Amino acid sequence: MQQVRVLVFVLASLSIGKTIAAQAGQAPGHALPMAGIVTFSFNSAVLGTAEAQRDLDSLQKKLTPRQQQLQKLSDALEVEKKQLTEGNSKLTDAEKAQSISSINLKDKQLQREADNLKSDFETESQQIYQRVAQRLYVFLQKYAQQHAYAAILERGSDAAPVVWYAADNLDITEEVVKAYDHQSEAAATSLPDKPSADRPQSPIAKRP
Repeated sequence: MQQVRVLVFVLASLSIGKTIAAQAGQAPGHALPMAGIVTFSFNSAVLGTAEAQRDLDSLQKKLTPRQQQLQKLSDALEVEKKQLTEGNSKLTDAEKAQSISSINLKDKQLQREADNLKSDFETESQQIYQRVAQRLYVFLQKYAQQHAYAAILERGSDAAPVVWYAADNLDITEEVVKAYDHQSEAAATSLPDKPSADRPQSPIAKRP
């Protein structure tokens, strides 16, 4: 059923393209109808924007001290485990039990802090993605209208394609990212101290 819906949508888009060509006085099959239908990889575009890369890089730098601390705890724990193994024959049963208990406690603490770090990274990176995705979605609507596109189809990725085939010259992902970055830089330059106005919310869900 999903394939049928996609096929109907594509056929409808092709029909729109032919109408545009006819109105322009060009025969079907000319480049104009195809120019009216392009592909776009939304997920790649969001992550490819300078804004997303900048914010994700800042997030990584913010969390780096915690990562380094976890690495130190992990290294120290490995040393304790090695010492326990090498000196096992010299320890009394009480000393062995105490060492094992200490190692297990530190191991659980390390795992807990690692899970917290992972959760914080996923939450904040998700927030970054959603913020940029909503802005890019709004920008994409204006961009499509300015270029008179009949339809923009989600291309997906090579690993998970949505459109099974489309010529490479139909993909506008890179040029949209460049245009988005350009307008973002222009806005930041012209309004350095003013907060951004509320932007329309888009029906976008984060793609894993």
